[in-house]
Amino acid sequence: MAEIENGSAKCINCRVLLIRLVRIVAWFLAFEIILHFIHVHAVLAISPALFNTLNEYELASISYVNGKLFYIKYLLIFGIPSWFALADGMKPPAGPVCISRISKYSQMWRSFDRGLYIFLKKQLYMPVSGDPSSKYFSLRRFAALGTVFLFVLAWHGISSNYFYWVLLNSLEISIEWFGVSVSKTAFYSKIRNFLGPRGERRLIAFLMITTAVPGIFGVFFFLSRKEIGIIIFKRLFINLVGTVMQFTLNLPNRSLYYYAIFAHFIVLGYCFNHVCLELEKYYTVKQVSGDEVKRKIL
Repeated sequence: MAEIENGSAKCINCRVLLIRLVRIVAWFLAFEIILHFIHVHAVLAISPALFNTLNEYELASISYVNGKLFYIKYLLIFGIPSWFALADGMKPPAGPVCISRISKYSQMWRSFDRGLYIFLKKQLYMPVSGDPSSKYFSLRRFAALGTVFLFVLAWHGISSNYFYWVLLNSLEISIEWFGVSVSKTAFYSKIRNFLGPRGERRLIAFLMITTAVPGIFGVFFFLSRKEIGIIIFKRLFINLVGTVMQFTLNLPNRSLYYYAIFAHFIVLGYCFNHVCLELEKYYTVKQVSGDEVKRKIL
């Protein structure tokens, strides 16, 4: 009986190995095809003055595709050694999560480079932050956040684009912490009871735009030069928000154009957050169900 079970396990492992190998090859081919037809890296390498001549939708599209290419590259970087580790009977960490289904960048840090996250959490964040029940945990948590990002900055190199990336990521996580603190207050409980589950979900999806914006623009700085990152940040955020806040309608200066883009991006961000929240709920339920099955088996 034991031999049959061992043989079945080997067959399952061979099947898993074959599926993973096919996926790695498929992603490699897709990556090569995209690089041959969509020259995003070449566009990001042009002079800032020439890059600034692109319209807002071109800037957003180039930045998004660049992020997706970075994700595919990481799939291959982690996927190939992970496949060999699996073939040797080890259990490697899961690969990077798709950037198109996570809008909270605290989750992005946990799920993209899992090995780096575990190292930062155990070696830096937890020793500095200390016991969560301690009196000054809130202050020590911010100190731990700064320690972690200073280490990340030193690891990647102290250059200006990485500095902006670390700064925006720190801001994003701080906004998340603030939102979690507000959600525990009596005032928010009244809002939750008034809105109901669906209304609360819509409110959270809308407010999460404030966390998605610094995280996304931080990635744009990380994947490009400082000058390119500043152009993207200025054209897609400062100009759009500034134009809307002025409440002016000046057709020769294309104010209507900026209003339309701003509204479009807000709707996209709102829908994107809804999708991310639903997927987060789905994978949480799936993981809990899987853990229950494992406990029953054991």
